[in-house]
Amino acid sequence: MDIVREAFITALCKAAFPINYTIGIIKAASSRVASFRPDAAGLERKANGDTAAADSKNRNQIVAVGTPLSSSFPGAVMLTAKNITCLNTLLDITTALGDLLNNSWILVLASLQHLSWILGMNQIVPGSVNGLAKQRQRANESSQSTILTNVMMSDLPELTKRFDDVFRQTRLLTDTSLEHVVSALCKLSQDALETTAASRDPSLFAVAKMVDVCLVNMFRIDTWWTVVTQNLTEVAGNTNPVLREWGTDAITTLVKECLAYDFRPSLHSNHNLQNKILHPLLALSRIGWADVRLKQFNCINHIILSFAEKIPSCWRPIVEVIGAVNGIADDALIRAGFNCVQAVVSDHLTGISFDCVEQCAEAATRYGNQTLELNVSLTAIGLLWNIADHIFKNRHSFDVTQDRLLESMLTLYKHLSQLCLDIRPEVRKSAAQTLFLAIASHGNALDLPTWHRLIVDVCYTLLKCLEKYCMTASEERIGDEEDGKVVMHHSRDTAKKQWAETWAMVLPTVTKTVLGNLPVVVKLKQPQQAWQGILHHIQRGGISGLEEVSMSALKCLDDIILIGEGREQDKLPLDITVPMWDDVWKACHGVGVGLNDLMRRSPNIESLPSQKLITFYTIIYRRLNHQVRNNFTTEMFRKLQDVFPAIMLPVLNRNASKMMACRAEISPLQDSVLQIAESLQLEVLKPRSPSPHLITELFNLWLKYARHSTSHAVIARALAMEPEYLIRWWAATFSLFSETAMQRVVELYQQTHAWKLVMDSDTLSNIIQAIHQPLKLRQVDAHQTAWRVAVESILKTVRITLPHVNVQSAPVFYNVWIHLASAVDDVLYGDDGQIVEWGTDDVDFEVMNFFRSEILPHVALIPIDDLKFTLNVFHKGSLHRHVMEPSHVLPTGSEKVATLCFEALLDFHLYHAHKIPEADDINLPAILLRCEKILSGLTAESDTNAVSRGKNSLRCIKSVLHSIKQTSVTNGKLPVNPVANWAYRVRECF
Repeated sequence: MDIVREAFITALCKAAFPINYTIGIIKAASSRVASFRPDAAGLERKANGDTAAADSKNRNQIVAVGTPLSSSFPGAVMLTAKNITCLNTLLDITTALGDLLNNSWILVLASLQHLSWILGMNQIVPGSVNGLAKQRQRANESSQSTILTNVMMSDLPELTKRFDDVFRQTRLLTDTSLEHVVSALCKLSQDALETTAASRDPSLFAVAKMVDVCLVNMFRIDTWWTVVTQNLTEVAGNTNPVLREWGTDAITTLVKECLAYDFRPSLHSNHNLQNKILHPLLALSRIGWADVRLKQFNCINHIILSFAEKIPSCWRPIVEVIGAVNGIADDALIRAGFNCVQAVVSDHLTGISFDCVEQCAEAATRYGNQTLELNVSLTAIGLLWNIADHIFKNRHSFDVTQDRLLESMLTLYKHLSQLCLDIRPEVRKSAAQTLFLAIASHGNALDLPTWHRLIVDVCYTLLKCLEKYCMTASEERIGDEEDGKVVMHHSRDTAKKQWAETWAMVLPTVTKTVLGNLPVVVKLKQPQQAWQGILHHIQRGGISGLEEVSMSALKCLDDIILIGEGREQDKLPLDITVPMWDDVWKACHGVGVGLNDLMRRSPNIESLPSQKLITFYTIIYRRLNHQVRNNFTTEMFRKLQDVFPAIMLPVLNRNASKMMACRAEISPLQDSVLQIAESLQLEVLKPRSPSPHLITELFNLWLKYARHSTSHAVIARALAMEPEYLIRWWAATFSLFSETAMQRVVELYQQTHAWKLVMDSDTLSNIIQAIHQPLKLRQVDAHQTAWRVAVESILKTVRITLPHVNVQSAPVFYNVWIHLASAVDDVLYGDDGQIVEWGTDDVDFEVMNFFRSEILPHVALIPIDDLKFTLNVFHKGSLHRHVMEPSHVLPTGSEKVATLCFEALLDFHLYHAHKIPEADDINLPAILLRCEKILSGLTAESDTNAVSRGKNSLRCIKSVLHSIKQTSVTNGKLPVNPVANWAYRVRECF
């Protein structure tokens, strides 16, 4: 029976085509029939001959001319009225006797496919996205490739309807017959794929009719769903764009129609059917073609909007598909996929499981990380906030453990922190704001272990990464857009500056997070790790070398101090323990040391920290010192001197290297540095102070301030000045600062000179040594006033001390005299007598008179070596080398000072030498050596020179003789040998 049926259908199908038209499937069927009927081949040849004869007679009955689908047929295909009659018969049999065709369905459908191609019938996918008929497109043929007679043209709509009725009637077939139909269509579809591989235009008949059959047999979906969707998925993955489009449209159409169908039992309760229907749609994710993924996303978006209530068990695979955004390089795909995620998060979070909520967070993070669509990334960050808020508000209703819930929240915070490291500054800023808003809003739901992981693993890791990316970012200028409409501000025109903006924004936010939850932080298992961690990152930011980041770090320190003082929005001070304050102080000190090092390495003025930054830092340091005042140690005082006053910068501009600094007033920075020492002084000197032992370190700090005008310029490299000019410029810049510091030293010494600790620590000697440096400024620039203040300060401190100098206290001041004499020697004569105009200033006379009247009376308490050096200062005053040069005329002021030196030497020899046993080593001939040299010089000069200089020389000699005379009368004796020797020299001169 099967052979007879197949032979009959084969003959009928062949009769519907011209005699030479060959279809591979029908040809194969003819071969099978011939193997069972040996005479079939002869009968077929006879029938073909009769048909050919009839065709030649009825050629004038041709009703249609079209393009062959078969590659073996040359030229155009001409269909006669007979062929159309056979076609109608074939359609009648198929419609009425479909259940009897069984395996012969492939013959019928193959014939219909070829005839529809030849007649140019349009193929339609019902429910297509754009609502238009999907027609076959062949690049090598025009739309006029099919020619129909008028009669045929009028019959074509009816014929097309009958074609469609064949597939609509399949709903009446048995399941077995339906399987044969579906199998035949799949075979034709596979042949179309092979045709495409052979570079031939494919037929879309099988795909279109497959959809038709499936739509009318929706009630028995289990019979055909798997076979059809597998075939359509293969079609959707084909390289031919037309077939790919048709296959994708077919799948999406079938999925939407199935979801819209009213199944019994309902689809909502049939979880297996839900997954079965959505599986082929989700399987399209494995296809890499952008057009396929776009249709997939559009279909899923339609499902979410229209059929969400029918698929409660399918949310997880749906979110998995729409979240598979990695590797997509098409912005249209990004937007389509994100629309799906947005629809789920915005409308269906409350109806999905907790697992799916976590998936939504993962999907939103992927869309936030993609770089094709900025708006999508920014909106994705908003979705993450919605998800975080949803988890927080419904945390008690989720059917999960508390640990799972907290882990999910922490994971979401990590997703946001990853977005804070995006290459786009807009995304970084939005993500950072969202992250810390979520922490602030939902942090009370976290337990202590989760808080520790949040602070250490999320916040501190984020800061570490920001520092890394910022310090390694490019400093090349980012060009403006070609259209000229976008102009980049100079503060954001490099990648480094943009990363610095993010770092400067995140650092204070993390600090506020830690401070705002400090009661929680101190209860952590390792609170020191959390506290020292934020201080470490503040310190790293402060020494970053980026003005914006450094200022942000200093504001973080300021926030800590404000909160500790309880001045933050009328809040009570937080319980910051002493060790915690010590950590803050160390971090602040580390910032100062780092800034000093930064200034030392700065190659130019532009790279130096600003005055505003350094001033703010000193203000913070002073307030922080007040916080730790009761626990200030000697070590802290010494570390303080590592920062101040070296951190001070002069007021600079781009032309600073060509300008002398203005010293009319102390700059705000200098004033702030002075206030640091003043505040510490108040703490040390107040009654019942816990830190009087710090008085010596306080003196050291003030003295370091006093020496700053003569210290090495930390920013010498950046200034790029000539060394000699730099010394003068630096001294002029900080002259008033050093003068103020020296005055403060005198005031402090006046209050504390009687303290045993001050006396035992040789403070006076240290003061003289320190102020000795500003004294040398006279050699650099005599017009500077700092050296005058230094002289005045030394004299005042010594005058304060002298009343307390006696035999018992002499050892305490053992080192004072040599340093004092050395300082006076430098201020009068300079190094190797560099000061030419010595003795011309009133200060010179004041100093020497002070020595004569107030120091020499204490010669018994001065060590002999120091005394010799002191007397040598007077000796140099009377024998200055410039006085001894014949061409040099002694200035009037110098004559006065020289006279004072002679008188001091004579006073010492005649009145004080007997007080020390070693006085014999200092004899009168040494004192009168100057007179001898002067007289000798006069004899060697010409008469003119002798007359010009004689008056001054004789005046000096007269002064000496008068002093000796007065001393002899007073004491009743006169040393004989020295006077006789000296008188001989005078007589020899004249």
